[in-house]
Amino acid sequence: MNEELRKIEAEHDIIDDMIWMSYRYCIGRKSIASQMHAPNLTVFINKNKHLINRERRVQAGWDILSEINDKLRFYPDLQIHGQHKDIMTILLMSQTNKDCKIIIHEHGDVTYEKIEQTAPYSWRDEIPDLMNWYVFAKWLLGGLTITIDGEDHEGFSFVDKNGETKYQTIEQHAKHPYSISWIPKDKIEQVMRNVYIS
Repeated sequence: MNEELRKIEAEHDIIDDMIWMSYRYCIGRKSIASQMHAPNLTVFINKNKHLINRERRVQAGWDILSEINDKLRFYPDLQIHGQHKDIMTILLMSQTNKDCKIIIHEHGDVTYEKIEQTAPYSWRDEIPDLMNWYVFAKWLLGGLTITIDGEDHEGFSFVDKNGETKYQTIEQHAKHPYSISWIPKDKIEQVMRNVYIS
């Protein structure tokens, strides 16, 4: 291995470490700076695609979802059985009033349990602070081919705060990462899942 290649690999490792440490620190912190860091990383990664390959992006995406899982795990109105890769999606699709406890079972089934007294703090209170990180993780994972006007685009899906599945292209989100947007359903001709993120 020549010296130039070693230097490039060392730079890539340092960048990976900086990105990893930054999201580990920021996810779940209640500050605007922490929430804005996810779109900032989107801009950085998009401008430096040569530094972070597809495999590293996917690994970071799953790691961010794991961090989000850890932030949501310990609330009195949420009970989780087993290991789940993406608790946020399950919760966004299963929202109820604050007088219900959500139970996520081992295979992802969800049941609800009435609680007598509203929980003093709820996983629902975390959603606004985690939304940018959730969409950022989904952007990193990609995994979809979305056909618009006869053209195929690499894309991703996420569930919005109202429990609806939305689709966006990788490119479009990278252009406007500071607002969460999606493609109108009537513009989408086809969505296909790619094999590499399953």
